[in-house]
Amino acid sequence: GQLYAQQLAAQSWLQEQGVDAGAAARWVGAVYHTVSYDSATPGPDTFASLVEEQTPGGLNEQVLREMREAGASLALRDSLDDVLARIEGRPAAARERTAYSSSPADPSP
Repeated sequence: GQLYAQQLAAQSWLQEQGVDAGAAARWVGAVYHTVSYDSATPGPDTFASLVEEQTPGGLNEQVLREMREAGASLALRDSLDDVLARIEGRPAAARERTAYSSSPADPSP
């Protein structure tokens, strides 16, 4: 579900930029297919290597950095911890969760 939600968010964003829904869906599907193909036969260091190979200052590196700064990696870890607790029949750890929000920066000096 989480991966599909990311794809839906990307498709929706493209549509908001004026891209046709079908074209947006095909592009998102192709990009995610390419990305997942790169990790289809992973070894112990595959994922770390794929993250590290992002071009410094590049578009992929920017998205990765901004998602990390927004807490996306921590949110995923917390969700995985909670799912494991549920599977094991124990209560999930109590956490204070804060929702991410984004708004344009104030342009005034």
